[in-house]
Amino acid sequence: MFMKNHNCFLVIFAAAIFFVGNVRAQWVQVADFAGGERDDLVAFTCHERAFAGSGMAIGYQVTNDFYAYDDSTNTWSGIADLPGAARQYAFSFSFITNACVFAGITQTGSDLKDGYLYNPQTNQWTSIAPYPGSGSRACAAATLHTNGFAGLGRNNSNQLFNDWWQYDVINNTWTQKASFPGLARNLAACFESNGFIYVIGGIGENDVALGDLWQYNPQTNSWLSISSLLSTPTGSMAHCKVKYSGAMVGGFDGLSNYTDNALCFDAFNNSLNSLPPIPNQGSRKGAKAFSLNGALYITCGITADNTRLKSTWKYDLVNAVTANHSFSEWFHLHPNPAESDLFLTIQSTRHTETGTYYIFQQDGTEISNGLIAAHDNTIKINTESLAAGCYLLKIIVAGHVAVKKIVIYR
Repeated sequence: MFMKNHNCFLVIFAAAIFFVGNVRAQWVQVADFAGGERDDLVAFTCHERAFAGSGMAIGYQVTNDFYAYDDSTNTWSGIADLPGAARQYAFSFSFITNACVFAGITQTGSDLKDGYLYNPQTNQWTSIAPYPGSGSRACAAATLHTNGFAGLGRNNSNQLFNDWWQYDVINNTWTQKASFPGLARNLAACFESNGFIYVIGGIGENDVALGDLWQYNPQTNSWLSISSLLSTPTGSMAHCKVKYSGAMVGGFDGLSNYTDNALCFDAFNNSLNSLPPIPNQGSRKGAKAFSLNGALYITCGITADNTRLKSTWKYDLVNAVTANHSFSEWFHLHPNPAESDLFLTIQSTRHTETGTYYIFQQDGTEISNGLIAAHDNTIKINTESLAAGCYLLKIIVAGHVAVKKIVIYR
C-alpha cells in the first residue's frame, strides 16, 4: 500500500540500529581445521555452513580434500574431495545454496583454470566453465548476488596480471570486464560491500607489498581509486565480507615481516577499524577467513618460521557492535516509508550536544547531511529530491552512532 512506483521493491526492515559500545569482543579459539595444518587453501560459505579445503599441507604436499564447518556444533566434517588436480591458491565464489572453486596451481606449479560447482545438499561437485583469466594463482575474487567477479593473479612464469572477469552462475558463463587500472598484483584482499567490489593491498612486482584501495562498480563497469588505505602495505591477508564490512586478518609485506593485524573496512566512510589481534600465532599469511551468522572466522595459515597451522579462531562482531537496546529511548523515525518529509525525533533528555545526520545510497555514496541542534528534539528531513528506493540514514548524537534503513516511495 506504500508503493506507488512498482519498479521499487520495498522491504520494510526492522529497526536494526547499532552503535559502538563499551563491550569489546574477543577472539575465541574453536575446533581445529579437520584437514590438519596447511596454508593457501580456499574457503566459502553457503547453505548456512562454511567449507574449506585444498592448499599446501605439511611436507609441502598440495591437497584437494575438503571439509565443512558447522558453527552450531563447533565441528568440522569431511565432504567430497574437490575434483581435478590437487591445488593451492585457488579462489571461490559463495552463493546462497551453492559455491564455486576455480583455478590455482598444481604440486609442480602448473597453472589450473578448471572450475567446479559444489552442491552442499547432495555433497557433489560438478564441472563448470573454466576461468578464462590470465592469472591462476592467488586471484582476487568476490561475490555479488548471482555473479562472481575475479581477476588479477599470477601465472607459473611469475607474470602478474590485471584483467577482470564476471561469472554468471545461472548461465555458467564468463564475461570480460574493464581491466583493473592499478598495479598488477596477486594475493590482494577482495570483497563486496554495498554493491561495490573492493580490492585492497596485495603483492606486486619484485614481491613489493601494496597498500592501495580500489573500488569496482559493476553497474558502470568502472574502477575508482579510493586511497592508499593500509598504513603498512600488506598481501596474503585472510579476508571476507562480514555483514556490510570487509574483514582482513594477518598477512605479510612480501618479505619476512608477518603481521597479526585484524582490520574491518567501513565502506560508508572508506576507513579501517582495528580489531584485537589473534592472541596465539596470530602473525600468519595464507590463512582463510569466512563469516557465519555475523561472526568472523579465520583458519590455518603459515607463520614466519614456516610453521603451518590448523587452528581456527572466531571473532563475534555482534558483541563488538552492540545492538542498541535503548534505541526507543533515543530516536524515533517517522514515517518510514516516507514520501516527501521524514521526521527524526530525539526522545532522550540527555540530548545536550549538537549532532549530525547523513543520508547515503546503499552503495555508500553520501547524498546529503545536516546538523541536529542541541535540545532540538524533532528534525524535519526533506526527502523530495530522493528517488524512490532504499537508503541509509546515519545519526551521530551525544556519542551515539546509529545507522537505519529508510525507504522512499513515490
